[in-house]
Amino acid sequence: MTVPVGPARPAPTEVPVLAITAVTAGYGRTTVLRDVNVTVPSGRVVALLGSNGAGKTTLLRVAAGLLRPASGTVSIHGVDVTRRPPYQRARQGLSIVPEGRGIFRGMTVRDNLMIGRGRAGRGDRLAPTIDLFPELSPHLAQVAGTLSGGQQQMLSLARCYLADPSLMLLDELSMGLAPIVIDKIYSRIAELARTGTAVLLVEQYIHRALQMAELVYVLERGRVAVSGTAEEMRDHDMMSRYLGASAEMSDLAPTGPAPAGPAGDGGPEGETNP
Repeated sequence: MTVPVGPARPAPTEVPVLAITAVTAGYGRTTVLRDVNVTVPSGRVVALLGSNGAGKTTLLRVAAGLLRPASGTVSIHGVDVTRRPPYQRARQGLSIVPEGRGIFRGMTVRDNLMIGRGRAGRGDRLAPTIDLFPELSPHLAQVAGTLSGGQQQMLSLARCYLADPSLMLLDELSMGLAPIVIDKIYSRIAELARTGTAVLLVEQYIHRALQMAELVYVLERGRVAVSGTAEEMRDHDMMSRYLGASAEMSDLAPTGPAPAGPAGDGGPEGETNP
């Protein structure tokens, strides 16, 4: 059951870029998501928060077409894509940076970028991409797997940008990175949002997510426990209620882990629905 927080924000008049409606999904006999509703309007950053195991990565997989829901629908720009494969969603403007970066480690930085041309199919976006991610410029001929962790995340984001996406799904971009690197990555995300790209962001550091996002959904045991504006979500008592004592309002306060589920039954990151 969704818990309303504060005054409801007026619904956007335009068709949302992403609409996840009444989705139930899981792995085998394990149900991870139950009756989940999430909307991502155009040009907005939406944060998806919750303890490990709450279903955040599973929700991104459903949105990207990597996991078909047992029930419910996924729409992109008002078109039902629930049964469409990932490559068709990519053609509609969806791009994803999975946890672990998802780059081709044995290929050069330049080749990784060129694979990301996607629906744009144009090499002339390489120059503006490098302008937005100047850290990559000296490394175009370097094998991607030899980059630092921060540079690899920059490469993942840059490849998405090169595809000219209207929707980006970002899963735990800050994992394992130094604060100064996280700052740089978040500044690039803000730039992408200003160009009109919609962003659905899964983030372990609550304070950073609330600084970046306009809208927030908190998952608890596979359900949307609470949703609202980032301003409403900055209430520390409320965040502690849904994310536990680990919801410290500091730059370096990740959400606490949930107990791992049975081996082989849970989803990514041991997601289960107790």
